[in-house]
Amino acid sequence: MAQIARSPLAWLLALCLFLVAAEALRAQEDLAGGANREDIAGGAAEDDERPSNPPVSSRSKPKQPKPKTTTKTTPKVDVSEQVEDALQEGNMARDARNYAEAESKYRQAMKLNAKESRAYEGLGNVYFDQKKFAEAVEQYKRAVALKPDDARLHLALGKAYARSGQLEQSMQALQQAAKLKPDLAEAYFGMGRIHSIQGQLMKAAEYYQTAIRYRRDFVAAYNNLGLTYRRLRRFRDAVEPLKQAINYDRNFAPAHFNLALVYNALGERDAAQEQLRILRTLDAQRADRAAAMMANRRGRGQ
Repeated sequence: MAQIARSPLAWLLALCLFLVAAEALRAQEDLAGGANREDIAGGAAEDDERPSNPPVSSRSKPKQPKPKTTTKTTPKVDVSEQVEDALQEGNMARDARNYAEAESKYRQAMKLNAKESRAYEGLGNVYFDQKKFAEAVEQYKRAVALKPDDARLHLALGKAYARSGQLEQSMQALQQAAKLKPDLAEAYFGMGRIHSIQGQLMKAAEYYQTAIRYRRDFVAAYNNLGLTYRRLRRFRDAVEPLKQAINYDRNFAPAHFNLALVYNALGERDAAQEQLRILRTLDAQRADRAAAMMANRRGRGQ
């Protein structure tokens, strides 16, 4: 056994095990920085735009002239107008974060027209806002079943699936959204996040780049592209997208977090400290995390 242990093959095996352990340690450090789990408290960012309200018909209500006859008549009820009113009131209540009222109005629209996809969409939005993602998924699925060619509905469904941890279903919904609307930047961003979570970093970078191509001011996409390059150890490539994220939103803490770590990795200490200083004014807890990671890297002589 001793001879086997001293053989070149055994030494090679030991070296491989050491490299695997080192990579696992590095992955844990990335996790602490919010990389692998796309933790919003670290360096990653979500598309934090909530699903949009269901559209409501813009219609005017001109006053009808009074009938000249004195005969009493029963006014004709226009159900479609009642549906539009209920949806509009639901949207307004949701915007005011009055979720109980919003849910009531969307359910009212459902009772008036059980095949109105926007009513289920609106109710899904109410659940999404309250982080009841499983319930949101069920409502969005009903909306999609009624209106399968609406990219917006597939996007909302994909977001809800992702938040509930159902990544495969989320990917399918997002792919369908992009198929129906090829320039839908948020769909590509969502697919990029899924690939990033799964460790498929090159694919993630491609999807983030596509999202940016269709939406030039997509702050979260620039940030996550920079984070992806950071995870790939392509520190110089990470600088520009992170700077672009900050250019569009100077108060976007995740980008300052990532840029501080990138500059630190490049040995540009002054630039790293400047980003850390700005970050501390925006998010002290996130700044403490970045400072600890930077000190840890310097302690290892990297």
